[in-house]
Amino acid sequence: MAVDNLVGVLPQVDVSDVSDKINAALDRSWLFDSSNVTVSAKEGTVYLGGTVRTMQERHEAMGAAWASPGTTAVVNEISVA
Repeated sequence: MAVDNLVGVLPQVDVSDVSDKINAALDRSWLFDSSNVTVSAKEGTVYLGGTVRTMQERHEAMGAAWASPGTTAVVNEISVA
């Protein structure tokens, strides 16, 4: 007799908490202006938007999103101007 376990556990992301944590992380960087970045989340996926000055800032925003607990994917739509 065999038992198949098909139960899956998906982390839930609190959208307001994720936004606050990511913005706080970006605010700690003296090179970064987080007021130009938008953050939203749905079911573990974090969506980043807005405009930054350099690729380093874009990379830093993505790193902050990945560091947030419960993040399973990041969609980075931040543009560099």
